[in-house]
Amino acid sequence: MRNYSTVKHHSTCLSRHLKILKDAGLIRCRKDGTKRMYSLVDPRIQNAIEALTPELVNVLQREVMEQMSCGSKTQG
Repeated sequence: MRNYSTVKHHSTCLSRHLKILKDAGLIRCRKDGTKRMYSLVDPRIQNAIEALTPELVNVLQREVMEQMSCGSKTQG
């Protein structure tokens, strides 16, 4: 079970990020009762995300592995 303050913090961060994306014109929002439904304005945004994601994952994995190897050298 999550702590309420943790959940509230995450929803606050999410709301802030959604506002930034909306203000930048990347997403749109429509209300559905008490819910808000977000979608990308242009399908090319999804294509760009999908194209960048594998390379971004590779870069981040390399950086993490380098940091882990440096950390183990200083400890051992």
